[in-house]
Amino acid sequence: VPGLGGHVFSYRTLLEHIPIDRPVFGLQVQELGDRPELFTDLRVLSAELIRQMRSVRPQGPYYVLGYSFGGNVAFEMARQLEAAGVADVLLVLANSERSEAA
Repeated sequence: VPGLGGHVFSYRTLLEHIPIDRPVFGLQVQELGDRPELFTDLRVLSAELIRQMRSVRPQGPYYVLGYSFGGNVAFEMARQLEAAGVADVLLVLANSERSEAA
């Protein structure tokens, strides 16, 4: 999950170190701009990103990485996945700080 800019390009260098046989999906938050309600409620945004993620990969395990503000979104995604009974969730926060709003 990218930071506030919404671009996954910041993960490009990291991808060079992930084995080619590991599927990686970048959640492009910026492309959701036509739905302003997603940006006013972290829970709604997280649920939408989970929906998109599960449309490509319905079953876990899920490794969710969040950078900067994306860490708050990733944390909420992991919380929602666990609440839905998904046991295989690994949460990684990079340069993130949990805010009171999250």
